[in-house]
Amino acid sequence: MVFIIPLTLMGGSLLYKSMIKTLIALLLVLGIKASGLPRYDEVSWLCTHNSYNASNSGFRFANHTLSIKEQLDTGVRAFMLDVHLVDKKIVLSHGSKGLSFIGSTPLEAELKVYHDFLTKNPEAIVTLIFESYVPAKDVAGVISATGLEKFAHSQDASKPWPSLAALRQSGKRLIIFSDRVKGKGSPAWYHDVWAHCTETHWSNKTPVDLMVNRSGRGDKENPLFIQNHFLQNPLASPSLAKTVNKLAFFKKRHLEFQKAYPKRRPNFITIDFSSIGDGLAFVDFLNAK
Repeated sequence: MVFIIPLTLMGGSLLYKSMIKTLIALLLVLGIKASGLPRYDEVSWLCTHNSYNASNSGFRFANHTLSIKEQLDTGVRAFMLDVHLVDKKIVLSHGSKGLSFIGSTPLEAELKVYHDFLTKNPEAIVTLIFESYVPAKDVAGVISATGLEKFAHSQDASKPWPSLAALRQSGKRLIIFSDRVKGKGSPAWYHDVWAHCTETHWSNKTPVDLMVNRSGRGDKENPLFIQNHFLQNPLASPSLAKTVNKLAFFKKRHLEFQKAYPKRRPNFITIDFSSIGDGLAFVDFLNAK
């Protein structure tokens, strides 16, 4: 959207000032800030739960059909990743050695996928959320070894998040969170997820459970909100995803979410089987509001 103001009005006249005020008001009505784009915490993103756990990547009891690369290519921009140490190797997996039969993949290999995507897509902003059973310095070391560190944004929890435009201009288009950040060697860009985020509870078996919008971890005043929107009964399945990934159900739950958390935006809409249903359409709906 481009606005042109005639140069003949550029004299500090009352008419010019009135036009500027009107223009700013119009931008706000359209949901566009005078700076050009909203802040990171003012946007909703489609997020996948256990993102690596995909049948196309060779995993059993999968949460997804599409691989991480395929998820990126189809519009997913936030990813939940479980990190374990198996045979002295850092892998993405549901658990340590005893669960390795379900499937695992080297963390480094998947991080290279994100590196390639961010390199080829200079406007893209990606978020990684680690559930980590590995020391922070070791995970950070793998991130640095793949070259992803150059994309990583560092955020002071006491300060407002930058705009999307600022992130793109800086080149720092990767936001990394983890539930395990303590210890020496943890860099500033390796953020404590529960210092920045809150969530609805992750354990839900039925659509009715989702409607309750129970609180989960993190201070409710934290600026970012993870809306866990997946079912496990006892495991994830395409049939469960078909039920709750419909746009009508997303919208119905959102009405209940707004009652439970007035004036809050769900930033990360976290789903299973992103290839099923209307996750991206719902994110577009939220970002148009």
